[in-house]
Amino acid sequence: MIGGAAPLNMIFLSRRAIRRAIRPDLHERVVNFNSFLMGALMDGRADEDLRQRYFSRPDRMRSVDLYNHTQPEAFMSLPEWKRLEWWNDELELLSREDLLYDGERPRAVRVIDMLFELTMAPLNRCPSRETRKFIERILHLPEVREYRELRYEALRPGRRS
Repeated sequence: MIGGAAPLNMIFLSRRAIRRAIRPDLHERVVNFNSFLMGALMDGRADEDLRQRYFSRPDRMRSVDLYNHTQPEAFMSLPEWKRLEWWNDELELLSREDLLYDGERPRAVRVIDMLFELTMAPLNRCPSRETRKFIERILHLPEVREYRELRYEALRPGRRS
């Protein structure tokens, strides 16, 4: 080490190790989101029934919290660390009974937005290649695209009734 700083290769390995540890947690949430969306958009089940089934308890990715609390310097070396914290906080909010997103958006829109976030930099580095492909398949389902477009069109300021 020069001047007490970690060598660049140690930081690189540390980043890879953290991302590798986060991937199973992230994949589990993506699978859960997929099941939730299939129930909400394709089966037309009520939001409260689905909340009870998929988001009955506040949920957080333990790996993100673990690295954030036990190895904060290594965790904060990730370019995506702030977005990971945001994503984890959003995940916890999904369990709230009174959840309204931006005043009107239901839980399904929040889930779609969270999946979409995982496809954009810097969060797109966290999911594994297989999970990224799975997310893309979910987001390209006609029902998901149609639902997202309808909800955003309804919420657009200045729309005509």
